[in-house]
Amino acid sequence: DFIKRWRSADFEREIGDRVSQCRGCMYACYPEFAYMLGSRAFFLKRVLDYRALAAPKRPPLTPDIIRNIIAALPPEIPGGAAL
Repeated sequence: DFIKRWRSADFEREIGDRVSQCRGCMYACYPEFAYMLGSRAFFLKRVLDYRALAAPKRPPLTPDIIRNIIAALPPEIPGGAAL
């Protein structure tokens, strides 16, 4: 019985385990195809989003890098040349 399984604690734990491994995107893993195929704009948006996910990411800024950026700012900018 679907409803009984859907409301069960086992099912909730199983979903929780899967969701906890998600990177946190704003889209469902399996989008409704009617939306994707019903609108060219939406389909293009999804294609571009997937391409962006696969693009190489910029490495995170370390405190030292941030200090160097601030130190390189011209003095007329608040905080510039302050360090």
